[in-house]
Amino acid sequence: MKRKRIFMTLLVACLSGSSAIAPKNAASQRVSDLPVTSTIQDYQDVTDSTGVPQRLWMQIRSDGADGYKNSKTVQSIIQGTAGDWVLDTNYATSLTRSIFLDFSKPIIGSGPNGGAPTPPFTVALVRARMISKCHEAGNSMFTIVNGQTVTCPMVASFSAGSSFYRIHMTPNGDVYPYPETDNVNITCTGTDVNFKCNQWRVEPNGINGGCLTEDCSVRQNVVKLAKVVTVKGKETEINQGDFYMAFSITITNP
Repeated sequence: MKRKRIFMTLLVACLSGSSAIAPKNAASQRVSDLPVTSTIQDYQDVTDSTGVPQRLWMQIRSDGADGYKNSKTVQSIIQGTAGDWVLDTNYATSLTRSIFLDFSKPIIGSGPNGGAPTPPFTVALVRARMISKCHEAGNSMFTIVNGQTVTCPMVASFSAGSSFYRIHMTPNGDVYPYPETDNVNITCTGTDVNFKCNQWRVEPNGINGGCLTEDCSVRQNVVKLAKVVTVKGKETEINQGDFYMAFSITITNP
């Protein structure tokens, strides 16, 4: 009996120790969001085959205040759970940063009822949120290797007046698929000492949007602009038309 009591005491102690350790191990396995600096390029200077220089302005541009760093007022991260990039300038009540949007390249006949596209403005600085939904395509920005390019859907959302809008680059989106649009290309452009990617570039895939240069070094995407409305508690998107958009975004850690 004495040996049995000793054995039971040791067993209880081991079980108690295991339960105390388990939460600590589980917590250590959780992946935190990675703060990054997101830099939106306003234009690209190129030279054509005849040697003539040309400046190509992007349709998604910065507010002119340099890179977007993760802070209390701006969210600039790669999500730890999904491996998706997020840049949110509508993250806090205080307005510190914006994103410039340009709808000056509409696609004829893509608007409501086959008419002209109807953007809320042609060009404007807005508080916007952009997210590359790489997980929907089975990708993660944490796992791509140096020089590798993956395709991901991307969505940008913003308000104009009292209305809310989304810009879709989601040809195979889980919720709102718009097959005429293009995915984005995300390329790992640098690694740390452990060969983990710490620099990325986000650019148009351009399958439908096509090339802006002869060598296709600069591309544009077809995007869908949708107005978001809620009717009887159900969210609905109303087509505002398709547009061509070029952009180039670099992401670095730190």
